[in-house]
Amino acid sequence: MVLSPNVIQAIPKMGVEERHILRKRATAWLKSGSKEQAAGAKAALEALEAVETREREDLVRHVESLDKTQRVAEAFQRVPLSEHERRVVLALLDYPGQSSEALSKSLGWEGQAWQLHFGTLCKERRHLLWSGPYEERRRAEFFAGILADFDSETRRFTMKPEAVEGFRRIGLKPSPRL
Repeated sequence: MVLSPNVIQAIPKMGVEERHILRKRATAWLKSGSKEQAAGAKAALEALEAVETREREDLVRHVESLDKTQRVAEAFQRVPLSEHERRVVLALLDYPGQSSEALSKSLGWEGQAWQLHFGTLCKERRHLLWSGPYEERRRAEFFAGILADFDSETRRFTMKPEAVEGFRRIGLKPSPRL
């Protein structure tokens, strides 16, 4: 069996799983297929790369055209929060101005677990948001700082206003106070 030109033309319409299967099959054929299969596999892999590069560039242009509030809403629509992540975000929305330890405790955790989880969910959507501040002391990007402000004197976090509004737009807002 050989990859047909129709398969290559269909790549832009393929879903993530279909592309994964095509890439896996093409990689295997490139390594151990016939000359004809290897040639088709090479063409398919090049086409996959070209389509995905174009899609990434289109996404970057689109995201750059949005303001930060729109970026937050879109980022969490494109990559929806898991239930666990939703709880992490709600902790800060419900308890603004708290330390990572206090936010962790509100979730039944210890230490700075909240900050780790919040930073991770920001990092995973960074391509749809923006870069976090560079932390010289750690020589690394501070991912939690993408959506939250951190006061280094008090060691407390507050959600950035554009993040609060972006989350509100997708239906995530602080719990009503009794």
